[in-house]
Amino acid sequence: MSLYPEKIESYEEGRAFTFVINDGTTRYRFTVPSELLDDQVGVMSTEATRKEWVEANLAHILDARPEGAGVNPPFNRIMVEEIS
Repeated sequence: MSLYPEKIESYEEGRAFTFVINDGTTRYRFTVPSELLDDQVGVMSTEATRKEWVEANLAHILDARPEGAGVNPPFNRIMVEEIS
């Protein structure tokens, strides 16, 4: 079991990201919206800079899971959905 996503995918022309985590019993899709990344790394930031931010903050992003440690701003803006 790995809590590191196999693939972090961009959408909205590289402005937002999504990835799936399998924690052994449940799969979750995480969506890091462009508005959050605009605020954190700047509206004019590149796709690479945005992805670096997601990777550097992965532990905080994973806390957004329902059984996570709790979420503080700006991570409370991450969307998490349980998938089959």
